Amino acid sequence: AEINTSNNEDDKKNLEEEIIKKHQDENLKKIKNFKKPEVTEEDVKNNIDKNIIFEPEKGSKYYDDLIKKLQKDVDENIAIKDDDNIIENNIPNKKEEKDKVVGKSITDVFKEGQKVGLANIGATCYMNATLQCFLHIKSFVDFFRKKDKKNFENKELSKAFKELIDIVWTKDHTLLKKGSSNPYYEPNNFKATISRMSSLFEGIAANDSKDLINFIIMTLHEELNRAKPSIIDYIPTNQTNFTEVFNAFENDFMKNNKSIMSDLFYGSNFSITQCNQCKLQLFNFQIYFFIVFPLEEVRKYNLFMKNCLFNGNNGSYNNFTNYYCNDQMIANLNSSVVDIYDCFNYESKINQMTGSNQMYCNNCKFNQNCSMKTILLYGPKVLTLILNRGKGKEFNVKINFYEDLNLTDYIYSKDSGTHYKLTGVITHIGESGMSGHFIAFCKDPISGKWNKFNDAIVTPVNDFKNEVVDFGMPYVLFYEKTDGC
Repeated sequence: AEINTSNNEDDKKNLEEEIIKKHQDENLKKIKNFKKPEVTEEDVKNNIDKNIIFEPEKGSKYYDDLIKKLQKDVDENIAIKDDDNIIENNIPNKKEEKDKVVGKSITDVFKEGQKVGLANIGATCYMNATLQCFLHIKSFVDFFRKKDKKNFENKELSKAFKELIDIVWTKDHTLLKKGSSNPYYEPNNFKATISRMSSLFEGIAANDSKDLINFIIMTLHEELNRAKPSIIDYIPTNQTNFTEVFNAFENDFMKNNKSIMSDLFYGSNFSITQCNQCKLQLFNFQIYFFIVFPLEEVRKYNLFMKNCLFNGNNGSYNNFTNYYCNDQMIANLNSSVVDIYDCFNYESKINQMTGSNQMYCNNCKFNQNCSMKTILLYGPKVLTLILNRGKGKEFNVKINFYEDLNLTDYIYSKDSGTHYKLTGVITHIGESGMSGHFIAFCKDPISGKWNKFNDAIVTPVNDFKNEVVDFGMPYVLFYEKTDGC
């Protein structure tokens, strides 16, 4: 993706054609070994429409400064160097340090992670599965372990997490109950806390892990935000100026968001909206803390692309103007299985805005058909992917996912990191998202081994493909970044 800032129309046209040809050649090279013999390279070229041309302004530092600023507080935050009342040593004496093991990183205390189950206290499998995934994110756990209880006064959810983590991640198991194979804990206080804070979680009705994840991230961010509220004093006057819009976003976000949750879970993307008539481009930056993939829509998109490429159907192909091929997506064109990379391809396609979705163009002075593309600017430390399955037959869409996730093709700021490792999976058994049973699979942050958390029962995973990927219906995936800032 590139922006052309040349004032010379001929140069712009030549550059555009050169870039398009490069993209076509890359796609053709990948397609070559998969396409049917009767499909010629010219057929494929005709099926690959022009992308929005986008590159940074010449001489602009653009993303580098933002990425550094967005990431610089992470280590400080995890090390507890913030504006709160810091207790340099939470442990009064060596005996308490030995007994309660409070204040140190889990990797400094434990040789292996805790295999502690969470009892189902009334349709709380959605809560237990969600909590287990958070309890296996080392940076998240260390933050609460290194904090004193006094730091969480008047912060209900933070206090509940502090209590839960201190009980689960300790060598003192007196507060745990003994199960047949592993100790477990009854999270009554945590359930009472979220029920008191949100009517969504009241009573014993079944609920959805997605809703709890949203509640946890947003509420903890509000409670732990160390930034002092400020008025946005840098408002872009020209949405067509990439640098001006970028600086406004940077100013707003950095001044108002500084917490362990924003440091770990918040990523950013930007959208480019281009008038199809005059090619005027507008920019917009946004924050996300999880990405939702509509699996049935992804499946339909895959089938449509297969029809276009292999059956010579050029019908309504312009509805999908950005077809980017990678090896995995091409391989999946001959299958009804959705791959996790297919989801990213679907999200990064260019959408046509026509009819009632037309946008007003300041240059043309009336509504015009437009093209819009969303690009991931940078990925968060903890990337949370929610696999939305829909209803009825759509609920049974199968998806392949992997322990290693390479998003180099999708994240624009490469220096911020593009490689991830899977650390948690929430899977679902049942006929709909609001019924059935939720189970968590979590990777031990110390030993690297996988375990299955079925409420109070914890069992080791011996075959990741059969026991995790092919078990039930994967619903939420937690990935942690392994490179970059």
